[in-house]
Amino acid sequence: MALTSRILELASTIQVHTTKLDSYITSQGLPSPSWDPDTPPVIVLSDTAQSSRNVLLETMEELKALILGPVQFLVDKATNAVRSSLLGLDAVVRFEIASKFPVNEEASCAIISPYPRLAG
Repeated sequence: MALTSRILELASTIQVHTTKLDSYITSQGLPSPSWDPDTPPVIVLSDTAQSSRNVLLETMEELKALILGPVQFLVDKATNAVRSSLLGLDAVVRFEIASKFPVNEEASCAIISPYPRLAG
């Protein structure tokens, strides 16, 4: 029964801080968080709004951990860590980045952007 109470408490905390964050975004005329291409990649928040954002992220992580349970949560964490660490390597291989530059040479995005297979 305690687990049910905790997940409801976390859900309530998420609701409260989502409402606070949404109210701040609306009151400041900021775009709603989105992955749309025309949405700014970073929205600057006040200290209070940033605090609500941080509480949301921490609370969602705890809720996820409780919902998944200890074993599945750890498997999920390990799987995501491996997947994340392989993404960079995948890009290096897929776009043949390693073969584009001599050893010990550095290049900025402006320098590599003309390479056809590297351009978005």
